[in-house]
Amino acid sequence: SILPESLESISLPEVPPSVCALLLMLGLSPSMRYAWKAASSMLTEGSVYCDQSRSFFVTAVVFSSFSGFMLAYHVHEKAIMTAILPLTLLSTQSRRHAQLYLRTSALGHFGLLPLLYQPAELGLKTVTYVAFLAASVWALKITAEGTSSDGTGKGKSKLTNTWDRAGLIALLVVYVFMEIVHPLLLASNEKLEFLPLLMTSVFCAVGLMACWFLSFAHLRDSADSI
Repeated sequence: SILPESLESISLPEVPPSVCALLLMLGLSPSMRYAWKAASSMLTEGSVYCDQSRSFFVTAVVFSSFSGFMLAYHVHEKAIMTAILPLTLLSTQSRRHAQLYLRTSALGHFGLLPLLYQPAELGLKTVTYVAFLAASVWALKITAEGTSSDGTGKGKSKLTNTWDRAGLIALLVVYVFMEIVHPLLLASNEKLEFLPLLMTSVFCAVGLMACWFLSFAHLRDSADSI
């Protein structure tokens, strides 16, 4: 084992809660702006309880949850579930929503795998992750692959694209390194012990940031459709 006294820590700049609160308010401002715009439009047209209004509400919740995960103070990686759960309600509406759900789910759940770090948990977490992702793709292929980006059924296209498949391959590479290569070649020599966590965090952070931007595009389009 490594004694704490033998480690040299590098202090990163501390971000105060007030700065996080300001950033979070800025991150939530698009939801508030589009919610005001959508509410004004619905009241004018008398369509407060239409399908578009319900879809917009859930879309705004998803974007707000993403913003909270990205910008709030001291957020744990499990907080991504606050965006994944409401996103399931939108996943069957169109191909775009299904793609966003699959990407967010794959990256968000992958970031939770290091929490199960015991060797006895390796098989369980691997089978559970792969089975859930495969079942999600199978179910959404039935419900959403035949629709277009707006859910109309025109301009049909595949549920996954080349970038999605490349991302899955990258996830596999990171996982193999994290669970097989690093424990066998580096962990025994006490070298780069936090490298697997660093790789997982950086990869998932970049991917989820892209999903956050996509959720903003969904929010904007949903507000314009009302």
